[in-house]
Amino acid sequence: MVDETACPVWNPGSCEGTSSCPPRCPRFVAPDGTAYTVYRLGECPARNTDRVVAETGLDPTVDDGVVAFRGDDVVAWVERQPGDAGRRWRANVGLSRGASTVVGVELVRQVVADGVDQGADSVVVRSPERVADRVLEEIDGAEPVSDGSTEDSTDSTRGTPMAVDLDADGAKRTTRN
Repeated sequence: MVDETACPVWNPGSCEGTSSCPPRCPRFVAPDGTAYTVYRLGECPARNTDRVVAETGLDPTVDDGVVAFRGDDVVAWVERQPGDAGRRWRANVGLSRGASTVVGVELVRQVVADGVDQGADSVVVRSPERVADRVLEEIDGAEPVSDGSTEDSTDSTRGTPMAVDLDADGAKRTTRN
């Protein structure tokens, strides 16, 4: 890890992180070359706060989660709710119309990395089916959960539920450490 407090110039191919980086890099380049920036809801640029509220229904001053931007456009978001004394988190993924599945998967990885970093045991995620299918394929420790289970269900009534065991090697590999 580079001993710096901010990214001087970002190059995803050789970036080693800095001492102030979050558990997973907030800059993401999709396989098609589209660049995204992921912000914690409370850290969105002020110029984008109204857009976040309008597009997601989330209030960056109150709600917890992450939001992905392509330029100034909100393309995906995750509302996160710690539960069970912070040990089991719940998360709901949203995608704007036409958003790529890969950005939704990246946001799940962001939440998983945060959970690993903060010592949570698992995260129950509800996402659009196309995102859930990719997460289940790509992240070891992700398993589908019963839609009727009150223990594993999230507040959202839409989407496919899955649980990610944050002690699994696949979950731990989502972090930069």
